[in-house]
Amino acid sequence: MSLSNIGKLAAVYALVQLVDFKDANNVAVVRQIYVGVQAACWVVMLYIFIRIKMARNKVEVQALKPPGFGADPNEDPAPYTTTVEEYHLQELQALMGKLAIPTMIVNLIFYKWQLIPPLCMQCLLNPQQVMDNNLFNIYIKGISEKEYPIPWDQTNPMDFGKMFAQQGKDAHIKKQKEKSLKEMRAANLKAIKADKKLQ
Repeated sequence: MSLSNIGKLAAVYALVQLVDFKDANNVAVVRQIYVGVQAACWVVMLYIFIRIKMARNKVEVQALKPPGFGADPNEDPAPYTTTVEEYHLQELQALMGKLAIPTMIVNLIFYKWQLIPPLCMQCLLNPQQVMDNNLFNIYIKGISEKEYPIPWDQTNPMDFGKMFAQQGKDAHIKKQKEKSLKEMRAANLKAIKADKKLQ
């Protein structure tokens, strides 16, 4: 999570402390806002899904399998061949998972303990997840997909080494991976450009 997002969360939390949630009307307002924000996020993702299917981009590209939970950060992810459409659908599915799991947890917390702050936090986090995603930039903002060559950066939840400066052998391995990723992205971008010229 970036420092800017942490700052936003801190600001929301501070504002929440100023509201009297013993008042049932205030609780009702927060619940309505929460439901509206979550619904809006899922509507946006449904729209992205429709746009992906309408685009029918069947250009074949090379991608990397995302790291699984507990995966070795020094292990090279396996490359595989897919299409732009399939890759975007996989990324959309991953985004849905990132939204669904925290939302279910927050709903459970509210149901069990009637805690309001988690609802407020989720009103910020879920829209941020959607708007920070490359799919949002491509299919909502209309930015060319050439600006986001496949494969996209993947987050390994167990790769705590990224939180610290890497040196020596780790830095060398990281540099080799970045070079390989750059070459793969260049090849995919070339394939996409060639397909655009043929159309």
